[in-house]
Parts: sequence; structure tokens; C-alpha cells
Amino acid sequence: MKRAFCTILFMLALLGVAAAQTPGISNISPTPIQVLGLPLLSPPVGPGVATVSLTGAQGPSSNTIYYWIVADFPIGNSNPAGPFAAFQAPATLSGSNFETVSWFSVAGAVTYDVLKTTTPQAPSGACACAVVVATSNLSVNDQSNSTSAYTVNTFNPASDLVILDNEATGVLGISGLTARQGISGTLFGYSDSQYVIIPSDCVMFATAGAFVANSAGSGGLTGPAMVRVAANNWVLQGITSAAANSIALNCDVNPMTRSTAGRGAKITAIQLFYGVQTTALTSITPPTLSTITYPATGAAAGATVASAGGTLTVTPGALQLATTASGVCYSENISLGTPITLNSALQRLNLEQIFNQTAAAATQLQFCGAVVYYTNIPM
Repeated sequence: MKRAFCTILFMLALLGVAAAQTPGISNISPTPIQVLGLPLLSPPVGPGVATVSLTGAQGPSSNTIYYWIVADFPIGNSNPAGPFAAFQAPATLSGSNFETVSWFSVAGAVTYDVLKTTTPQAPSGACACAVVVATSNLSVNDQSNSTSAYTVNTFNPASDLVILDNEATGVLGISGLTARQGISGTLFGYSDSQYVIIPSDCVMFATAGAFVANSAGSGGLTGPAMVRVAANNWVLQGITSAAANSIALNCDVNPMTRSTAGRGAKITAIQLFYGVQTTALTSITPPTLSTITYPATGAAAGATVASAGGTLTVTPGALQLATTASGVCYSENISLGTPITLNSALQRLNLEQIFNQTAAAATQLQFCGAVVYYTNIPM
């Protein structure tokens, strides 16, 4: 532990030297360093050089076309590079009279957008200015006077500025190294975090009707149970009697998180997998999310249930009701209108959805698991 602590101190000292000597790292506060800003290196840029050549007859001397090239990167788009002018361009572009725009590749770019204007002012916002969008080629033949709708959406490198600072925590006498992103200083987080809820971590309850014995694969239990539908494929399965029924599926949605306000896991969406056999469902009740808050140590007994997640958007809008083969599942996405940050040890988040069948027939409902999507704010 002592060696690890010394290593951290040594690395922070090196960062202090780097802040003074290395381009792209800025020391925002006086020495000793308390806040360190790390701008994005190599932000998206467009081609620096392009050529425009004419095939066919020249047009009037007054006709000039200005071309612009946007380089598309995984992180975002560059500014429109240019203008690259075509002087005495044909008044009418065609398959025999056209301008060819060529450029050199830009390291890291995935595709390119070619735009054109009638003035040397760069296009901005929404415009009808696109010659071609998302091409992987390094040249394009402009053979038409018409252009397509386009929105200039330039990536702002300042949005990826990372600021490291020493901030107070919720613990007396202890501070922590905190990462913030962007000029506004939003807490840095990983928006692509996810974890899987396995079928055995959820329960089924018959809110109408009754369960009957499950298959031999689950020991014949009278009630929902884990069933082996194929090698390496297990589902939570409940079978009802031959009567109208409603089955509530209930899952806790609680990834690993932190207990400091503003940190931890921020739930944004849930992907739920279900299947049905024997009789098709009549309807599926929209899902609900609720927090359950328990009292502090030594306080009076309690459990406060409150709606959470804001307006939930379910996709597809009309959920699938037809029967499926055993172990084969539909996929339902539940997007939260108000993401939920889990940062209390006294609170858990619960998902419930009810599957309904109104005919006098048996229903076999299978839950195949779920994926929870969240933003992780670790520091």
C-alpha cells in the first residue's frame, strides 16, 4: 500500500512537470497543482489541400463554385475545410461537363462529406449544400447543379477537455481526485456502461390466475422456476392454469455504484427479453420503475416506494404478443425520460412489467434476461 501511494504521488509530480513543459496540458491553478486541464489532442480536422479540375467546356467567367470538405471521425466531424474554388465552372453541370474534387486522406477520418456554395463563406447550420455525404472515396465528380439537405455539425474539442482536480468528498478530512469533462466541468463518465440481469435474479408473480407445475427440467415446481430449454440456455419460466391470467415480472436494477452524491451509476435504458408459448398474450402493461428507500440505521421501520425514471419510452411501440419457440425471445427497449443516478446505500431500483392473457387458456411465459445501460461516473 505504501509503495502504491508513493507511486501515485510520483505520477502527480510528473504531471506537474508535464503541465509546465508539454503542449496540450495546461496548469489551471498556481503551483502546487490542484487543477489540471487536459485538452483533446489531435481533434478532427479536414483536408488541408484539395484540387478541383474540369471535364468538358468552361462556363462563364462569372460562375464560380466553392467546394468544402468535411472529414467524419468516430468522435465527430471537422470544420468544413476550404473553400476550394472552381472558376469558370459550367453553368449546367452534367455527365459530360463536370467538376472533379480530389483531396488527400486525413489520418483517423472514416468518411467525408463534400459541400458546395456560391460564395466563399463557409456553410453553417442547416443548408441545401451537400454534393455527397459519407463517402469513403478521395474524390467526387460533381455532375449536377442540385444539392441535398445537410446540417453542419462540427465537433467542439472543448467538449472533451478533461479537468482533474482535488475535491472534497462526503467523508470528513478526505478529498479525492475528480475528473470533469468539458468547459462546464460536467463530471466525467463512461456512457457505454452496461450489465446483464440474469433470469434467476428476477421473480414472477401471478396477479390474476394461478401457476401450475413447471416442466421436469425445473423439478416440477408449482410456480415459476429456472428451466433448461437447451444446452447453455436457461430461462425463468412460469406456467398458468387454463384461465385468464396476468403475470408480473419483477427485477431489481442495481449495478455496482458509489454512495457519494453525483457519482456512481446513472441508469439510462433497459433491454428486456421475453418469450411466450401455448397461448399468445392479449396485452403487455407498460413497465414501471420505482425506487424503494429504507430507513437509516436505528430509525423507525419503513420502505418508501416512489416512481422513478420519468416518462418511459418503450420500443417497439406495439409490443410483440405472438407465441415463440421455447428459449426464443423478443427484445424490448425501455428508455428513461429522466435517467436515475443510484448513489444511496439505503435505496434500490425496481422494474415491473405485467404480461396479460384474457382467454381461458394456459400461458407459458419465459424471461430470458435483461441488459441495463448506464453512464458510470467513477471518480
